[in-house]
Amino acid sequence: MLPLTHVHVLTFNSAPTVVTTLQSVLAQEGFTHGTNLALEYTDNASTNGVASIVEAKFAHQIRIVRNQENLGFCGAHNQAVRRFLSSAAEYFLVLNPDARLEKESLSRLVQALESSPSAGMASPLLLRGDAELNLLQPLLVDAAGMRMTPELRHLDRGAGQALDTALQQKGFVFGGSGACLLFRRSCVEALLLDGGEREADVDRLYPQLTRGRSERALLFDEGFFAYREDADLAWRAQLLGWGTLYVPEARVVHERRVVPERRASLPPELNRLGVRNRFLLQLNNLTAEVAAVTFLQGLLLRNLLVILGVLLRERTSLSAFRDIAVLYRRTRARRRELQRRRDAGGARPRASIAPWFRGHELARL
Repeated sequence: MLPLTHVHVLTFNSAPTVVTTLQSVLAQEGFTHGTNLALEYTDNASTNGVASIVEAKFAHQIRIVRNQENLGFCGAHNQAVRRFLSSAAEYFLVLNPDARLEKESLSRLVQALESSPSAGMASPLLLRGDAELNLLQPLLVDAAGMRMTPELRHLDRGAGQALDTALQQKGFVFGGSGACLLFRRSCVEALLLDGGEREADVDRLYPQLTRGRSERALLFDEGFFAYREDADLAWRAQLLGWGTLYVPEARVVHERRVVPERRASLPPELNRLGVRNRFLLQLNNLTAEVAAVTFLQGLLLRNLLVILGVLLRERTSLSAFRDIAVLYRRTRARRRELQRRRDAGGARPRASIAPWFRGHELARL
């Protein structure tokens, strides 16, 4: 029997596709809910009735949690992380409500980690789907893992491309999309952040996070709230020696709504978070090794381009810089914490991470 796996699905005013998502989890081959599968659903104070739809269909099958306030992607998933760590489960899957697992996806992800002790996370092949989570034809890649660029951008490998042989090669990638990502228990434990006094800085931006902090385990950095938190986690994992295994035979259909080319049509708040979290990502994780590789294209040119874009065209994102000022001392504390853990032997043996920022996308097995 496959090891006990905890799956968490989160909604915030999400579409009814979440029903298809949950049904796909319950239909996974090799897993039986209540035996080696624990499926949990959380709603983040939605106002569109999506939680009621889920309750009507699944109230007697799965655990349902309804938050009274929006805790963001990070806060709500961190609630589930705490419950996962208090259970006997060996694996933890984060899954978007606009993603559908093909029947063997979860078993293939788990088996990949079972056979690869050096990997802490497993990322599937995400394929583009329509509004009902049916595969688009011809097949288009949504994400074949995450890649970094010299401009300090994190992008989905192969996004929008036809599925070809190169994108079906198994190997290690920089990280995985938070739309569907499997964690090993020991990796989760190693990547948890120290919720010290600087969390009060996050509370200044999101007062609702002050409540129930003991019920959350900080796998995702709650300063991000939502957007780019998966890249922050991937970078932290790289610094602490945990790899992400890309498993192309595990396939997930995903309806992609947020892509760079649609930026002008996205809600202003989402664009503001994108700006803010780009800089938080660097402030949290940048090392001298990566700074040397990305100085001209990323730290200088791309960052300047983003700042000018906000000043001249996207002034609704100006408050992003105020948030950065509020969180700045916390980012310094986070970097010191990571460095202490690395110096004290808290990190696994690791190779240089600089190649990931030079265009390297896949380390084959």
